[in-house]
Amino acid sequence: MKKNYLLSILLVTASCGKKEEENKKAALGLEGTWDLPCYADGDAYSKENLVITATAVTSTVNVFSEGNCTGDELLSGREESSYLVGVVASSPADATKIDLSNTKTFLTVKKSEYVDQFNSISIFGKTDWALNVEAEITGYSEDGTSAPASTKYDIFKVSDTELCFGSESTGTTSSDDQRPTALETGDKCYKRK
Repeated sequence: MKKNYLLSILLVTASCGKKEEENKKAALGLEGTWDLPCYADGDAYSKENLVITATAVTSTVNVFSEGNCTGDELLSGREESSYLVGVVASSPADATKIDLSNTKTFLTVKKSEYVDQFNSISIFGKTDWALNVEAEITGYSEDGTSAPASTKYDIFKVSDTELCFGSESTGTTSSDDQRPTALETGDKCYKRK
């Protein structure tokens, strides 16, 4: 009887902690759908979409051949992450710490000549790429070697219509003590959809 009582207390305590975390996330206004405007990405152009729930972030990136994210779609990537929000960051004012832990990563090749190229160089360790077929690449780097799941240590700030993350020019996001110290601005911020 004592074991069941103890187990009940542990379950209630755990569920209260989880509920508090979900309430904190909801109060910060993170949940929803967010779009990042089209931006130059090397020789291509990308646009991003975030769908944030109480427990996860799904990020989708679509890569196009021409400006304004038009023309041929070349690639599509999708990343699923869990996240934890932390305390208010020491810099900048009103920013909040966020830790994003990658759980799954997928890539879809949208252009036929990329299929042959990807297969010939075994990108992400795969030689069975197919046109418009999403492939899971979780745990692999581009050269096909094993890459452990990673956590991105960032900061963010939400307004009614805008979600801005930390500027990577002010920190690497690779560790807690390397978080960015400034927020992105303008077109580098996501807009609420």
